[in-house]
Amino acid sequence: MDSGRLVRRRRMPCLAPPGRLLDQVQPSGMRMKAGIAMIAAAPRVIARGDCSGIEEQIDDADKKVVAGTEQAGEEGMQSVSCSDGLTHVDSSGQARIVDVSNKSATVRVACASATVRLGPKAFGLVRANQIAKGDVLAAARIAGISGAKLTSTLIPLCHNLFISGIDVELTLDEQSCSVQIRTRSKTTSQTGVEMEALTAASVAALTVYDMCKAVSKDIQITDVQLEEKSGGKSGYWRRGSPTVQK
Repeated sequence: MDSGRLVRRRRMPCLAPPGRLLDQVQPSGMRMKAGIAMIAAAPRVIARGDCSGIEEQIDDADKKVVAGTEQAGEEGMQSVSCSDGLTHVDSSGQARIVDVSNKSATVRVACASATVRLGPKAFGLVRANQIAKGDVLAAARIAGISGAKLTSTLIPLCHNLFISGIDVELTLDEQSCSVQIRTRSKTTSQTGVEMEALTAASVAALTVYDMCKAVSKDIQITDVQLEEKSGGKSGYWRRGSPTVQK
């Protein structure tokens, strides 16, 4: 074994001083890549055993990776900032039910709608009241009312309201072979009643689907949406209206 080999064997440990490289790069895959990239960039220097400066370059790369990661994290937090109006999220990003104890109780009304596209065969049976499970429209109407009353149980951050009234109307549209659902909910409370109207429309639509699914698997529930609301701080709103009227 010549003296040149002995020199290289004695100096190679400077590639990774005891615990140095692993301690610095193991906690993060990004740091590992930074260290490997710096070593790979100087193969000739390492081959001849001269490692001076490599450690410092790895440290510099490591600092840049960490800085970039921290910046990306800050930008990500800004993108989901609570300043965008998410009242159901607190300052630490945790979900919460909104405290409305300081609000005044006012009359609130909301209307919602949904469409159930049955197809010709199922539509004909519903129109003739020949669905095996019974009267589809009557069952869906009662289901919609029940759904509105259970809204706060189904939707975890929704307040438990005293509902003054809930109307559910279902009509048959022959042209589109569909059931058109319209709901109206009303309360005198410190918070809105939109979710009750939407839940009533959704549950009524699901009931129509359930009663007709044996006839067709191609039934579609579409356009579940709020149509209008009134009362509260945000005032009156109607779908298609350019502004909110307070």
